[in-house]
Amino acid sequence: MNYLFPTEERNYQDEVKIKKSLNVQGYELPKLLKIYSYLAVCRRKLAQAIADCKNEMQIGEQKFSYDAAVIYANDLRATLTIYEVLVSLKEEERNSVNEITFSSNNEKLSSEYTVTTVTKPLPGVVEVAKAEYNRIRAYTADLSDMIEAAALMSRLNPAAEPAFPITANLDYIYEHFEELQSK
Repeated sequence: MNYLFPTEERNYQDEVKIKKSLNVQGYELPKLLKIYSYLAVCRRKLAQAIADCKNEMQIGEQKFSYDAAVIYANDLRATLTIYEVLVSLKEEERNSVNEITFSSNNEKLSSEYTVTTVTKPLPGVVEVAKAEYNRIRAYTADLSDMIEAAALMSRLNPAAEPAFPITANLDYIYEHFEELQSK
């Protein structure tokens, strides 16, 4: 009943609400369910083929799988940041002014003095860090190139490729579903 907008005679009329179907394309529900099940199987096959392909890759002398090579390259990049800090170490001299207060004959006296602090890296650390930084940076660049080349050269198992074009929408798959299932 609509209590917000009564008529002049105070007679209320029932509201009629019509719910529209979200299926405006006229899809048959059983066929649509089969399509979604088919798409889930296609997605699982594709995911498994990608995982198999990545695991079969043999990247570098250590013959890393794709994921292992990516993780190792990321770890090496993190290590490079540590070496960057060590390479940037240099002798530093810093002055700070300190104050001392004391009493003499009930009189407070203060005095300032300068403290010079010299920080030096351990002998040979910077040189070793520079050499190791350059070695790791070069290896990381090579490893990244090998990862990219392996990804570009890899091929998925053709059995995992869906039978429909990658740009296909639901309308296309719905119309060609029987053909797609037979492939």
